[in-house]
Amino acid sequence: MSKAAANTDVLKEYQQRLDQAKDTAQYLGEESCSSGTCDTWEVENQKFFMDKDHRVVRIVAQTTNPFTNEPTESTTEVEYKDVPEIKAP
Repeated sequence: MSKAAANTDVLKEYQQRLDQAKDTAQYLGEESCSSGTCDTWEVENQKFFMDKDHRVVRIVAQTTNPFTNEPTESTTEVEYKDVPEIKAP
């Protein structure tokens, strides 16, 4: 299989996953988050908190603790920072 064909297969798989996520996404409303108030969406048992600029600032997922096999909640916070300006010499 050529590299281009492999890349096409990967893109098709990602597109299928994206289409499935679009079909199952559920808007949960506004909730408090690190950016103030965020729109909250649930996709595939994960909650995504999006700020006013439509950037994901928090992801909450239901997982299983690998040591106890108990259900647990995993939270990932995302912090955005400005990129410094780079000037060419």
